[in-house]
Amino acid sequence: MPRRKGKETAMAEDARSIGIDKLRDYPIFHDMSDEQVEAAARSIRLIRYKKNTQIWTEGEEGDDVALLLSGEIVITQRLTLFTAGGKEAEERDKSLIRLSAEMRPVIGEIALCAHVPRSASVIAATDVTLGHFTAEELEAEISRDPHFGYLLFRNLASIIARRLITANQNVLKLTTAFSLAVQRGS
Repeated sequence: MPRRKGKETAMAEDARSIGIDKLRDYPIFHDMSDEQVEAAARSIRLIRYKKNTQIWTEGEEGDDVALLLSGEIVITQRLTLFTAGGKEAEERDKSLIRLSAEMRPVIGEIALCAHVPRSASVIAATDVTLGHFTAEELEAEISRDPHFGYLLFRNLASIIARRLITANQNVLKLTTAFSLAVQRGS
């Protein structure tokens, strides 16, 4: 579960109170039956975070994935700036994207799937509610219903693939812009 920062409130209920129809809108549940979504909902713990709370920190260990159920979050990554001589001058967070609950985002999938440290930080831009579920909870449900596991990981692969395509397009745009800037400077 998320690290305790003193600005979040664990809620007694699980995600069944959200409703199957709303959860079905999240891409992680694509093609799942009502029973499978409801079983997953029993494992999802709702946690509220106050505005400006750091929910996850880049580089920390994590084994949970989360659904943004209400509010807005900002995803940031560390950016290291260098001097003209190549020496490290400054490190700061760079805001990558702002996500709202209406977008039905799933976050934390890389740490969940690859068992690696968090690849980015997540900050509550407004008061938010996240639905968290851990690898352990998912593994228990997969043991009960292997088809659920197939659908879950197929959906996670699809989410990650779409994000990789977007990242590749962004790298191409940056490379093009950099090449043009270098050509103009020569």
